[in-house]
Amino acid sequence: IRLRPIADFDLKASPLLSSLDRLEGHGHVELGIAQPERLAEFRTMCVALPHIRFVLTHCGHPLMSPGTHDYDYRSLDGLENLYIKLSPPQIAPTDNAYAHERLSMHVGKLLDILSSRKLMFGSNWPVAQYPQKFETWLAEALTQTEGDVAQVFAGTAREIYGCER
Repeated sequence: IRLRPIADFDLKASPLLSSLDRLEGHGHVELGIAQPERLAEFRTMCVALPHIRFVLTHCGHPLMSPGTHDYDYRSLDGLENLYIKLSPPQIAPTDNAYAHERLSMHVGKLLDILSSRKLMFGSNWPVAQYPQKFETWLAEALTQTEGDVAQVFAGTAREIYGCER
């Protein structure tokens, strides 16, 4: 299930939690959070439903936009049912030094808090205009930060989506 637009949902609401609770063993929940202050609310939902897998999407580029430097993913530490999808921005290229530096720091922070087993690549296809550049950059950033490239590009998705390849 994809919860979109996330601004329309109260992540602590009993009807939503009750509905999601019925997913057990039948899938996962994907959502993107555009407001850093909602991460605590998201954590509450993950804790309330430990048997449901959650995928927080579009987390490959929050530092690219002004005003979003406040994302503090430390509140998500220890959530066994949480996975993070790293996908490119829709229109911003990631082939300049500034983007590489900011995104490398971001991926490094996520790896410190979680692990490669909790991260996965997402192409953001078809809306991302530069997915190949992002894919190359992400592989480089993972190598520099001692992340497991194969796990992020394939292993985690296999686990979440039940794919053989």
